[in-house]
Amino acid sequence: MRLTILASGLLFLASYGQAQIYEQFFDGLPVNDPLPVTIHDYPENTWQVGPPQKPKFDAPFSIPNAIATDTIQAYAPNDSSVFSYAVSNEWGWMIAAIRWMQKLDMMPEHAYGIVEFSVDGETWTNGFDSPFVYNFYGFNESNRVLMPNGQYAFGGTDTTWKEIWFCFDGSWLNSQDTLLMRHTFIADGTPLPPTEVGYDGWMIDNLTASPTWVHTVGEKPQEDYLAVSPNPANDRLHVQLQKRNSFHIIERMDLYSPAGQRVRHIESCPTRFFFDTSDLPPGTYTLVVQSNLRTETRQVVIQH
Repeated sequence: MRLTILASGLLFLASYGQAQIYEQFFDGLPVNDPLPVTIHDYPENTWQVGPPQKPKFDAPFSIPNAIATDTIQAYAPNDSSVFSYAVSNEWGWMIAAIRWMQKLDMMPEHAYGIVEFSVDGETWTNGFDSPFVYNFYGFNESNRVLMPNGQYAFGGTDTTWKEIWFCFDGSWLNSQDTLLMRHTFIADGTPLPPTEVGYDGWMIDNLTASPTWVHTVGEKPQEDYLAVSPNPANDRLHVQLQKRNSFHIIERMDLYSPAGQRVRHIESCPTRFFFDTSDLPPGTYTLVVQSNLRTETRQVVIQH
């Protein structure tokens, strides 16, 4: 598979304390030490960079360009379009925020926008509902839809510019090999009803990656070093450690059954994490969480 790398409007690198800011406005700005956005080159791919000229996507967020699933034509059935980019994984203890502006116009239940990440260059993870994603927000909840394969994606229509935040714990990210992001638009083979003129698809502009110390979603200070919720738990258990202004990760986490059998084992994960407990029999379990700073133990009740 050949790849097309954008020749202009690449990621701009600037100083932000000890970390960096990466910007991709798709507008041909001068660049320093650029990291290219890659549009995967195969016949079905319709991602294009240019001035949008569609009924609903008629202007970029910042003049003159945006990236869209075709800048002029409505998307067709059996569309499959991908673009990706690499982001620095050197964020220290800060939150790494990947942000972009977007508009959506997709045929309900037949077209989807998927956001994935990879920290090894081989395995890709859907960003919706991933325990390794610190936060993913900025969109209307009605535009988070369930695909036929049981995963979540963007869907439906929202033609008001939304600023999307896709965040990682910097300490955990710094311990990984890399960070790759991928945006995939797919439409199935369902033809449009005769009365409809088409859908504009997905448009993105002003893509940035930057550190943030104060997160935009309100978070109350945590009194205990380790917080476990809910307790009793049903299908999912959330684990969160107090924030630290230094490198801070969970090195390992073990959950033991009432009989002392280890039923969950997780290594090297963010200090805010969750895991599935839906298949575990009811009872009182022992959770042992070891960070790079200390080890804590909690009793957890699981009931269904």
